[in-house]
Amino acid sequence: MTHKFAKNIIKYRASIIIITVIFTAFFGVGLMRLGINSDILTYLKPDDPVVKLFNRVGDEYNGNFLVMVGIETDDVFSLKSLELIRDLSEAYKGIEGVKSVISLTDVLDIRKSEGMLEVGRLIDKDNLPQTQEELENIRKYALSKELYKGRIVSEDSKKTLIICRITHDVNRAEVARKVKSITESKRNNIKVYYSGIPVQISDLQNAILKDVIRLVPLVSIVIIFILIISFRSLRGVLLPLIGVLISTIWALGLMGWLKVPLSLISNIMPVVLIAVGSAYGIHFVAKYEEDKMTDGNGMEISAKALSEVGLPIALAGVTTLIGFLSFFGSYLTAITEFGIYTAIGVGFALIISITFLPAIASFLKVRQPIVTKNNSKQSRIMPKISEIVINHKLIILMIVVGISVVSMLGLPLIHRSVDLLEYFPKRSDTRLSEEMMRKHFGGSLPIQIIVKGDIRDPYTLKKIHKLEKFINSLPYISNTQSIAGLISEMNNVMNGRFCVPDTREGVSNLWFFIESESIVEQMVNKDNTEALIQAQIATENTREVLKHVRAIDQYIKQINESLTVVSESDFQSNMKGKFNDLLFDDIAESIYYDVISRNSNSEISKEFIKKSLIKASKTEGDFVKIDTLREELYQYFKNESQLILPSEEKIRMVVDSTIDLIKSGKIEKTDLVALLKSAMSSDQVDEESLEMTANTLFEKAKEAYGNAKVDGIMSQIMPIFPSELIKNQDFVNNVRGDIWLINEQKLILPMADKGEQIQFSAIQSGMPTVYELIDKSLLRNQLQSLILAISMVLIILSIQFRSIKIGFISTTPIIFTVLVNFGIMAYLHIPLDIATLMVAGISIGIGIDYAIHFTNRFRLEIGRNGDEKKAIMKTIETTGRAIIVNAISVALGFSILLLAQLNPVKQFGWMVAVTMIISSLSAITYLPSIILVSKLKYRSIMEESK
Repeated sequence: MTHKFAKNIIKYRASIIIITVIFTAFFGVGLMRLGINSDILTYLKPDDPVVKLFNRVGDEYNGNFLVMVGIETDDVFSLKSLELIRDLSEAYKGIEGVKSVISLTDVLDIRKSEGMLEVGRLIDKDNLPQTQEELENIRKYALSKELYKGRIVSEDSKKTLIICRITHDVNRAEVARKVKSITESKRNNIKVYYSGIPVQISDLQNAILKDVIRLVPLVSIVIIFILIISFRSLRGVLLPLIGVLISTIWALGLMGWLKVPLSLISNIMPVVLIAVGSAYGIHFVAKYEEDKMTDGNGMEISAKALSEVGLPIALAGVTTLIGFLSFFGSYLTAITEFGIYTAIGVGFALIISITFLPAIASFLKVRQPIVTKNNSKQSRIMPKISEIVINHKLIILMIVVGISVVSMLGLPLIHRSVDLLEYFPKRSDTRLSEEMMRKHFGGSLPIQIIVKGDIRDPYTLKKIHKLEKFINSLPYISNTQSIAGLISEMNNVMNGRFCVPDTREGVSNLWFFIESESIVEQMVNKDNTEALIQAQIATENTREVLKHVRAIDQYIKQINESLTVVSESDFQSNMKGKFNDLLFDDIAESIYYDVISRNSNSEISKEFIKKSLIKASKTEGDFVKIDTLREELYQYFKNESQLILPSEEKIRMVVDSTIDLIKSGKIEKTDLVALLKSAMSSDQVDEESLEMTANTLFEKAKEAYGNAKVDGIMSQIMPIFPSELIKNQDFVNNVRGDIWLINEQKLILPMADKGEQIQFSAIQSGMPTVYELIDKSLLRNQLQSLILAISMVLIILSIQFRSIKIGFISTTPIIFTVLVNFGIMAYLHIPLDIATLMVAGISIGIGIDYAIHFTNRFRLEIGRNGDEKKAIMKTIETTGRAIIVNAISVALGFSILLLAQLNPVKQFGWMVAVTMIISSLSAITYLPSIILVSKLKYRSIMEESK
């Protein structure tokens, strides 16, 4: 840096100090306005299709985030527990942003009462069961149904959930805090758990705030300790410390004024700025202390020190800026903001170091430094290092090459992680709560599938139900719910089979009972053209989550948007066998999904189920329950039939004949009309009543025959399944619903020439798709930041030295450091996440400073004596010491992050610390070694570059 600039700084030193104080006060006010945002959804680009779809689902389906409160007692079905559940549920409903609440006292219940479907609540909140018998009956009923067991109550009935659905347009962390506050005020020493993305966001905010308050003083203390050891003077401590604190206040204050909050990433910014920014002050003070050996007053020494190290400091600051600016354009806005504002902070630290610090130093009285025993030791260590470099340069280069090769071989082993839960310590309340949720309730990470089509169409619903079964069969996924599943549940309660009715009328009859329920708004849009399948995944392991996302996407891709409902009659006579094969394949696939979703270790294959089905279908129907039907038909003709039969004898005759037709399997409506006419004289027949009675009788007969046929197949096929599944009534109901397709004799196939066409399309949304988006961005952003940082550093160094070769050689130490960083990640199984993503870029930006300082001092020394070896030795013994002091200072500063509460921040801290040590050592060992071995004419190049 020119002498003129240095003289001007000293000339206007008073003005510089006053301006600095004014700016610090201004940005100090901004610092008080600084907020915190840990909501990862807000880091995403809002115009991304995945994000837009996720947000649309939240808007149209009453929110896509859940706050889950787990309650653990000796018995959740005790009156005291139910009162607490009711009171909490009602209190949560009063929180702004809570759209709906599901709990034991608010969950939908579907029962059959006196032959009619009854939709109500599992437990009436206004009339809680009082007696032990009533409570026990509720327990047995709830635990007998998969609709409740494992969803809102644990199998041991000691834990239950209250699930709050949060609307999309609210502060999710604030809602979570209010839920916690209400719970803590009412729980009365009962153990509670909190889970869900909003809870994690809230807990992250708390952790960030605590870390900032705790870690900034600690890193300042570490820097003070390093400065005391290094300079043994008050000014040696205060000058760099004041400079870096001012620049940190400026950077954070600017964020406060611009309303840019601290994020999961930028929360480390104060520590980074203090650790990194201190370097510039250290280099100035080191030169200032060195020049005190010569004659001169404070103004002269400050000007001289600034003129000699000002340019290297500026160049180091610019390259560090580049390291942070390499994050500009990252997919996650939080990474971009971190890069921009940390770069601005580094720029502030640079400006303070070459303006404010020299201005302050110029007012100080010059005192000769005291040479201590410790300084003498340091003076002896550096010459030894220089001797090793001069005498063993080839060995040093071979070691560097060997380590680089080993690191490169490990690159394929690096894995990525976007798991928010991994931010928390293993024994934290957040992790323990989520582990409980995963173990007993299927986790809290929501999966969503949006289906478009005519949602009232029975075969659209059947396709949704099949997709739901597939999703539920995947490992870690459970608790699927959709309108198709709800309709199937009602059909099971009413008609004894867990499947969607095969007629629009049948669907409408069931839909009528739930259309006013709020849960329907979470499943179907207002015009019934779109439906939502929802589920939970019990892992946030990135590999597993992404595997599930891809499996669902692959299944969806196989579903043609234009589908056709075909029956056996739509097939040519020579293709009837093909229809039956497809039919049994479809049924077997559904049953297979039912098996795997309840017993993932089952070795039963779809092919084995299909063979067993084909064999079982050839057996006679099971007419054991036919006597029940006989009585039902008798009562129908006695009390309900529009057609009045003339006598008891005629009723018995019609009933017996109908039973015979059912057993024969040859049920035609015309036969039933003839049968009814034969029971009456011609003048007694009312055609309208006859038609209505025949229709009713035909439906009952078909139903009875279908049940008998399915009963026969069920009796043959059930023994192939594990005993625990046979005892599971929900599994039995599902299998029965799957097999019922045999009676319908219809299939949903891709576009065909004949049959009824339906439109069907599906797309996946939910947090896993967001995680996939972030995961894809990690590798892209890592490559982008590396290429940008290394390229810009190479260009700047090449311009400075007017030599691409020297620019490249000066860059190689940091390239080596980056390779070692990735090698550490690979062999220690450290994931690439939104924190460790930044280590390489920061290492380049900061670590290159050491190469710059070394090369600049080497240029100065070789210009003085022309001997490369002497220049190397002098550079190591002088600048090398400052490099080591600075590296240790920065490394210890980053090591403070090991005390952070968030795991990735801890990893980030020690990894940057390690890279600082590696880059500094490579700058004073590897760089001089390659300079000596390369045999470039450095003196002439250095002279030309001046």
